[in-house]
Amino acid sequence: MYMKKLYYLMIMFTVGIIAISCSKDDDGIEAINSEDVKSFLFDSEGTPYWKDADTLSAEAQECIKKDVIGYGWKRTVSYRLLSDGRLNNIDFYKEIVGGKLHGIYFESDQLYTRYETVVAFDRNPLHAIQFKINLDYPTGIVSLSDSQKIALRFLSTSIQDRKIYLYALEKVDDNTWVFHQFIRMTENELETYKKNYL
Repeated sequence: MYMKKLYYLMIMFTVGIIAISCSKDDDGIEAINSEDVKSFLFDSEGTPYWKDADTLSAEAQECIKKDVIGYGWKRTVSYRLLSDGRLNNIDFYKEIVGGKLHGIYFESDQLYTRYETVVAFDRNPLHAIQFKINLDYPTGIVSLSDSQKIALRFLSTSIQDRKIYLYALEKVDDNTWVFHQFIRMTENELETYKKNYL
């Protein structure tokens, strides 16, 4: 009888471990493991790039034109880029109070919208903030038209289970870059964002 109870206890323990290791984030989207992402290097101006590609291939540039521009993107996970080129393994927005990026939309390669929560604002914390941009396709760098400050750097896209993912770096401030994984929105999701974020 003792051996039978021990056997069932071991089975329950194994099932528990399997359930934990297969967990997904709140949207049912499997979050990437920050350890799986290539490490980064920094150019002379402090702009990060993947260590084996400081410019985008012609194919990647075409992919941005065809698969990124004109679509909305939901953020699934974000990691702060550390000074040694690795990613912190804690979601960036778990450390931030007062705001959170939910999604982005590239109406064109000259117009970019951020959908975010800004708790400091009054009744509706959901805000759409639009920027005029310049997109340099060879480097994947998106800079703000008025100030020429870098806002984003496109890294790549991928298709998994018929879903399109976008990987990009965002310059949050002079000393902070954040790696984002996004998943492409459906047309209905983008329309919902446009209605709900003011």
